[in-house]
Amino acid sequence: MAKILLFLLSTFFVFSIVSGQQTNYENCLTKLNKMKNILNNLKLETTKHGKNVKIGNLETFYHMCIDTTNCVESMEIPELLKSILRFGTMFMRSACEDLGLKVGPFSKCMEKTKFDVTTLKNTTIGEDKPKCWLTPDEFSELQRVVQEQCGDEAWEDMLKNEDKVKVMTCENQP
Repeated sequence: MAKILLFLLSTFFVFSIVSGQQTNYENCLTKLNKMKNILNNLKLETTKHGKNVKIGNLETFYHMCIDTTNCVESMEIPELLKSILRFGTMFMRSACEDLGLKVGPFSKCMEKTKFDVTTLKNTTIGEDKPKCWLTPDEFSELQRVVQEQCGDEAWEDMLKNEDKVKVMTCENQP
């Protein structure tokens, strides 16, 4: 994520020198700088506390990430520069969405209920998927639990991120 931010900041700098135009790039540059500062704070927090980063700080970064990506994508700039930025924002949006699962309603549900997805793992899947993936039956059971315990918002977030949720049990595999 830091490399993507550096790429976008550099591109903004070049654009400001080449064009000399006043566009909304300054607003986006400000957002990128704020996002970079939040990312640096998260790195410091991770250094001090290991993986136990406060969810509120991750949420702040997630919202800033989405806001910044939207800003960059909506800029009115020459097509060549826009295509260069599109490459960076594509990776940034993907990283934002991955983070969105970690701070979204589904993850909050898992945290609130202290539900361990690995408790659903009682079968194996065919050779085309790792054995740690949730089977369709296991995923259906998780859907039921999430809907009962946390409601529609968490359930919809889980469905939106189905592929990522199915591999959650793979995260702690050797």
